[in-house]
Amino acid sequence: MIPILVLVCIALAGCASTIKKEDSNSPPVVQQQPTPPPQPSPGIYVVKPGDTGAKIANLQKVGLADLLAANPGVNWARLTVGQQIRVPQVK
Repeated sequence: MIPILVLVCIALAGCASTIKKEDSNSPPVVQQQPTPPPQPSPGIYVVKPGDTGAKIANLQKVGLADLLAANPGVNWARLTVGQQIRVPQVK
């Protein structure tokens, strides 16, 4: 019984993982960085959670009336996260 147990232990020891040295001829592994999200164009603001027209105007340092006029089709009561808003140029 003991010889069988020894053989099983030897067989299992051969299945253990081994650490492989890196081959000096193999190319280095380069980890790719995740692609950043596309940046909006200048003059465009992307709506974030909790944004309002007044908050966007204040953040962008433009008048609220100018912001509203630059975005005639926007329903300011129903802004959605990710929506793009035109920001007028400061004069």
